[in-house]
Amino acid sequence: MLAEFLGAVIKKDSRYLLEPVEMNGHMYVMFPRVETINAIAGKQDILSYGIKEKLKFDISVGKCIYQEDFKDGLDVISYAYFEACIVKGEMPENLLWIEEADLDKADFMLGDDIVLMHISKRKKTKEEILESSYKYLYDKKEMRNGKNFCCTEEK
Repeated sequence: MLAEFLGAVIKKDSRYLLEPVEMNGHMYVMFPRVETINAIAGKQDILSYGIKEKLKFDISVGKCIYQEDFKDGLDVISYAYFEACIVKGEMPENLLWIEEADLDKADFMLGDDIVLMHISKRKKTKEEILESSYKYLYDKKEMRNGKNFCCTEEK
């Protein structure tokens, strides 16, 4: 199986476009991205098509900023982030424009925090990476366990 996480790093006037995600009462942000399983098209094509379907605007995909593949037996998990710009369409209200100087203040989703280091040229310490990763993984685990879901009822 090939799982791909493809992100669009969109910058305009020293601000980056980010997508907020709430998980277990914490707010995270991520670069607009799409996730695919066993896709056969090129990464740039998948990203462009996926963003249009998900967020309803067209992007032009540029060069790759970061790509890394992880193998787990026969499975491969691939992260790839590309420079991109919006060429047409309405911006959804749920997206945020964040000043470049404020990027370090946000909690990024796992994977996106690595791209942030490439963009900002700021290296995180091992402790900082572990702390944010553990926080994210804890919140993800709690969501999977059904905690903090507003619509679940105990019988």
